[in-house]
Amino acid sequence: MKYQLHHALWQDMESGSIWIQEPVVTSRTVVRVTHRGRALYCEAKQIDAYLRAYFLKEFAEDLGGDTNPLLMNAWYRKRLGLEADSGEVELDIQAAENPWGRFFACLHHPQLAVRLATWLATWSVALAVLGIILALR
Repeated sequence: MKYQLHHALWQDMESGSIWIQEPVVTSRTVVRVTHRGRALYCEAKQIDAYLRAYFLKEFAEDLGGDTNPLLMNAWYRKRLGLEADSGEVELDIQAAENPWGRFFACLHHPQLAVRLATWLATWSVALAVLGIILALR
């Protein structure tokens, strides 16, 4: 589906989420975004009338004029290999509300602390399982 790409709001630069209009999802749904073989997982927030009014007031830009607006930060644009900061892009966005989707959303998060904590937790679980297996032998 084609989306009209916009910069993320300043307060969303490190939040690990994107703003979308389509597909319609509940707030903070984990989605899988794919572009030319590259994929990322993140939370999606729904664009509503409040965000449209805020965007118009702050940036004098009307999101309502776009057929399918998408607000995304630079971290996710780079991860998907998008060269442009704005403009029309072809993306596939699907809900991924499952444990693997949530896990990968943490691994793809813009904040290093979230990614590091996820890796440390994964290693901790793996070592605990290994310890249990060795103890039972």
